[in-house]
Amino acid sequence: MKKIALFLCLHILTSDCFAQENPIHTVLFENDRFEISDDQARDLKNWLLSFKDSIKRIDIIGYTDHLGSAEYNEELSKSRANTVLHFVSEIDGLWAKMIMTQWKGERLSQQPNNTVGVPKDRKVEVIVQLSGQRLKNSEIDRIETAEVGESIVLNNLNFIPGRHFLVPQSKPEMLQLIKIMKENPTLEIEIQGHICCKLHSEDGMDIDTRTYSLSLNRAKHIRNQLMDAGISAERMKYIGFAGTKPLVEPELTAEDRNRNRRVEIRILKK
Repeated sequence: MKKIALFLCLHILTSDCFAQENPIHTVLFENDRFEISDDQARDLKNWLLSFKDSIKRIDIIGYTDHLGSAEYNEELSKSRANTVLHFVSEIDGLWAKMIMTQWKGERLSQQPNNTVGVPKDRKVEVIVQLSGQRLKNSEIDRIETAEVGESIVLNNLNFIPGRHFLVPQSKPEMLQLIKIMKENPTLEIEIQGHICCKLHSEDGMDIDTRTYSLSLNRAKHIRNQLMDAGISAERMKYIGFAGTKPLVEPELTAEDRNRNRRVEIRILKK
């Protein structure tokens, strides 16, 4: 049973749906390292044990600073997240909890001209959801609290397969995005479109336009929806990534494909 739970946890189960008020602990790492020091391990264990009886879910997110290539930092942040995952899974009473991992590489590091690196960015954040704790409605709520440079996956903005139009069930999420943009008039975003099923290849064909620009058209459609609601186009950029940045790989189920068929919002300015 333990091996099954750990295998599921190692999958990239990103959801970002935890509320800002959830308890957060930061594990710091040495430059270019992904091993947990004894002091950091002790502090993390003691912190988790203080919540042990009421923990419902644990989110583990790996980061790096900007030193090194983007590809290297992506792998390093992944190794850091998985190291913490294994450590947490070995703590009595926690291995059976729902443990979600993700990694963000250097995407939040904000000092690219610093040649010595940023120690506080070499980290893993451990976020716990407690039993009975109220979660916000969805990932979209994190747009207001996310840092500049951070990307938020909008899992509830789902598209009709092969088309750039949203499914009807996504209307509440779209209305919430409009509301957030109106309530935060200085917020500027980049809308990033993605597709499923053709991973690491050219963009998919849009049935509606008969062009091979499906991911771009999805991002543009969200931009147009916001413009129709009165949001200035100057506050928004849009881009399509085709299938080059899958959340789930390989795609084994319809749910996997639906998760990759998505839009992300990158915070440009607040």
